[in-house]
Amino acid sequence: DIPSEIARLSRLNAFEIESTKLKLAHNKYSSSICSLITSCLDTLISSSLCSKCRTAEKQVELFGQKYYPSRTIYLDLYRASGTIPNVIGELTALTYLSFAYSGVNGTIPTQIGMITKLTQIIFSSTSMEGNIPSEIAKLSLLRMLSVDNTYLKLANNAFKVSICSMIDKCSQTSISEEECYKCFNSISTISPDFTAWIVSLVILGLLLILFCVCFLKRRKVFGVDRNSYSLVIRTARARSIQGTPITI
Repeated sequence: DIPSEIARLSRLNAFEIESTKLKLAHNKYSSSICSLITSCLDTLISSSLCSKCRTAEKQVELFGQKYYPSRTIYLDLYRASGTIPNVIGELTALTYLSFAYSGVNGTIPTQIGMITKLTQIIFSSTSMEGNIPSEIAKLSLLRMLSVDNTYLKLANNAFKVSICSMIDKCSQTSISEEECYKCFNSISTISPDFTAWIVSLVILGLLLILFCVCFLKRRKVFGVDRNSYSLVIRTARARSIQGTPITI
């Protein structure tokens, strides 16, 4: 039996068991595990149970197609047309979403901000317009936002810089050249010249510390001034020759 612990893997999007002898245990986790199985063909899971599993999870309809929210991780909707429905936010397992070269139009639904696993969103060469919603900035895993050859713009709000840092090919967007330049400079890391200056300053500081340590070692021996220590040694030797008790 497939262990129930599999159902607790919150980031698991697909589970392939074709050509194996694995079976579903009859417990409260059966439907959760079954919804992750990519195909029941050539498995020991019966077709009736497989059918029940498929109906256990509510499907999301998007541009005439139905998708399982827990198993849809890659979506290239190049044939889509019209406005993007709000239900897209229910496809929470998505990591890649593309509408490139499709017939979609209108504004970006704020519900896209609910798809927290997204790493790439592509709207390139579409008729999308309006401001990019601030919810996009909250997608911590998002690495690329392509809005080139669209009418999408940056809203002048607190999330402007965060969103701009994700935009690919800023010069080919509806964002002004001045905004692109400001955005680029605000998200740029420390410049190479400034980095070199900091490194030089650190090296100089270390050399100064080394010099001070060497100087102090020359001036003192175990915390006693070197001249005083030499005087004590000479006095001790003189007294030992005379047989006088030595007190330091």
